Amino acid sequence: MKINDLVAAVKAHALAHYEDGGWDVVVETYDDAEIAKVISKARTVRGAIANFADVVDVYAEREADAESYRDDEYPADQMDSYHNANTDAYGSPTDY
Repeated sequence: MKINDLVAAVKAHALAHYEDGGWDVVVETYDDAEIAKVISKARTVRGAIANFADVVDVYAEREADAESYRDDEYPADQMDSYHNANTDAYGSPTDY
């Protein structure tokens, strides 16, 4: 299979799985050349997608860590009061 076809397949997969783990990072930050570099040794669509497994897993882990930290630091039931206490009349942050 041609590399351009594999790149297109990875992009389609990433878009279809945008909300799953770290695929959003692939959609938002990888251009065709960068995708081609990651999948350069792949010969099938399955192999090309598998080549991104480690990359996507790292971003998924980072997202989960950030979400966990945010949930621990700012519990949902306290977010409104936190937001109201730390923004000005225009909604701009005041705690920076």
